[in-house]
Amino acid sequence: MSMIILFFYVLYSQASTVGVNLIVLDDGWFGKRNSDTSSLGDWFADLSKFPLGIKGVAEEVNAAGCKFGLWFEPEMVSEDSVSYRQSTIY
Repeated sequence: MSMIILFFYVLYSQASTVGVNLIVLDDGWFGKRNSDTSSLGDWFADLSKFPLGIKGVAEEVNAAGCKFGLWFEPEMVSEDSVSYRQSTIY
């Protein structure tokens, strides 16, 4: 289990016990987003970081007593992304 997954699990599994009712997964869940220069626009889960996918993470967060939110930036696309390379409009 990666440190990211372990940290996230500890966070959401204990969150509702201290009054947290919403967990938002921020930047880095998608594509190959390991820096701020790539993958914007590739809105598919990085399964190496989240093997259960986003749906699986959301279900676990919900089961722990919290709502789940997901960050994305629909108005931006990185030049270093699958979306950019495959598009004819950029």
